[in-house]
Amino acid sequence: MAQTLTVFDNLIKKLMNGGGIDLDTDTIKVMLLTNAATPAEATHDFIDDLSANEVTPGGNYDAGGKALTTITVSGPTAGVSTFDADDLAWAQHANNPTNARKMAIYKDTGTPATSPVIAFGTLAGADIDMTAGDLTLQWAATGIVTGA
Repeated sequence: MAQTLTVFDNLIKKLMNGGGIDLDTDTIKVMLLTNAATPAEATHDFIDDLSANEVTPGGNYDAGGKALTTITVSGPTAGVSTFDADDLAWAQHANNPTNARKMAIYKDTGTPATSPVIAFGTLAGADIDMTAGDLTLQWAATGIVTGA
């Protein structure tokens, strides 16, 4: 399923102002969240602001989520820049979370209080039971984030 994300201005500001996010070299992760998580850019600037709504780790889901792999940042080409990575997958497991519904993409500094949120998205309109099947995040063919 292709994902639609809300990119926080936090990312734009940190990229443009040399403010500490380098998509090419930093560890960028996806954290799975429950339906209780709601984006509030003014107050959810770091991942610790959303951690209370992370799904319960277990099975094939580790606390803090999973790192993106094969990250590419390209452009601008014809005025468009793109941030992309391989799709992410969590294999079915009897101890996986049963209530994943949203996600946050963030830079992992190793400390949640200093790990900036980059984007927030909804996985599905209902809870995803990862004990009943695999969960694959398939990014859009145009990239995770594309902008002019």
